[in-house]
Amino acid sequence: MLVKLVKQAANHVIIATHSGHCWGSDMEKIIIELLKPITLKKENCHPLIFEEGTVLKVIMHTPKGLLVCDDSNFNFTVSLNDKNKVWREL
Repeated sequence: MLVKLVKQAANHVIIATHSGHCWGSDMEKIIIELLKPITLKKENCHPLIFEEGTVLKVIMHTPKGLLVCDDSNFNFTVSLNDKNKVWREL
């Protein structure tokens, strides 16, 4: 589940995933980068850890956060209150 920022130009961002897949983003499509690790915990499941520097695609805006997905299409939300503390827009 590793992704990294490959290229960022004025109007386009290219992302490469650990598996070698790439996807691009126009300015209408937002991506974020984690500034701090995020650990997701659920009862009876192993925790999922998203490392600092992980890039996530924004799927939807909510009143209190963003629904994001990783390169395996796993979805979760990040709080708008954490902007520029835990994550930042690219």
